[in-house]
Amino acid sequence: ATITSLGYNLSTNGGDGFLTATGDLVNANPMLEALALNDGPTRTHKLLPGSQALGASNAALRPADAFDLDGDLDAAELLPVDQRGIGFKRVSGGSMDIGAYEFPQPAAPVASAGGEGVVTGGNAPDPTGADSGLDFSIVTRSGFIAENGNLAFASEFTGPGVGTSNFKGFFKHDGTSLKRLARTGDNAPETGATAAKFSDLPLIPGINDDGQVTLFAQLAPNPASTPATTVDNDTGLWSELGGTGFQILIRENDQIPGLPTGVLLGRFGSGCFATAKTGASTGQAAFTVTFKGGSTDGALLRASIIGVNTTAVSVVARENTAAPGVSGESFTILNSNYTGAVRMDAQGNIVFGAILKPSFKTSLWYQPVTGGAPVAAVVAGDAAPGTT
Repeated sequence: ATITSLGYNLSTNGGDGFLTATGDLVNANPMLEALALNDGPTRTHKLLPGSQALGASNAALRPADAFDLDGDLDAAELLPVDQRGIGFKRVSGGSMDIGAYEFPQPAAPVASAGGEGVVTGGNAPDPTGADSGLDFSIVTRSGFIAENGNLAFASEFTGPGVGTSNFKGFFKHDGTSLKRLARTGDNAPETGATAAKFSDLPLIPGINDDGQVTLFAQLAPNPASTPATTVDNDTGLWSELGGTGFQILIRENDQIPGLPTGVLLGRFGSGCFATAKTGASTGQAAFTVTFKGGSTDGALLRASIIGVNTTAVSVVARENTAAPGVSGESFTILNSNYTGAVRMDAQGNIVFGAILKPSFKTSLWYQPVTGGAPVAAVVAGDAAPGTT
């Protein structure tokens, strides 16, 4: 067979003589991290600093964004995102990398204009806010600000003892000082007597009006943890809801409450961006998942934090079940991404979008904080109030 290279490929060997087009790299070292979510819905290999894949592709050869993956209604533009989707540029720092993952290029260090700043090369504090002896390297995403002024953001850091298993952190300024909330390599709260450790942290958090952060995180494999951490149970949601620091809301491979034994949490949709503090030690969160085991349906779940380390989980809506009050229709697609996620107000009431079948109509639904069957707010084709 004859293989024709279109260029800008990378091979760790000689490519059997086929990779001879412009931009092809042979006998190269891509310097990849282990396969991980890297804050996307599918796993990717992250490029490490020094990889020969960095900046080695040709951005002009990108295909058109035919499916409008960034939601800006421009299907003619060149593909703007990498495999992870919205929020992850396909071209960073003026060049494009080879592969599915685009390495974020850090901004040039700048001096703080006054007060407390976060800059490349500046001190990265520990969980108490004290000097950790480590420095920020890449502040990987802009900050996320709560209604009360709290700021949350992800960053990487460098310094003594920092390696590929512990160089990522998540930080929050709580109005008093900047503190580290989580770090890869740290024990993940509530993962058993022999704790599992965080292996990846998100770039985009959930943060509510009161500044409480919720993180969708990945755990490192660990046969010695309790239970053993494998690829079947290595993701979960941790939250400050409840007021006592991070506690786990739910974890991959958990039994779904209220459903037959063996219906387990298979994977999360796209993090958890809908949360509310409803009391000093109570809160609400809503997020989508896909089941495994006894079912492969997708569903919208509500987690109700009712005390310290106590969470009740319930199903709000589920694919292939009847859409309440809409004759002959069932839920099929329950929206879940950063721009089209379920939304929650400060009292814990939620609204969410869904596509129905067999009509494939779009619809919006409401569920109060007290729970119960969701109510259709509007279904495509309904008469618009105040119009004729």
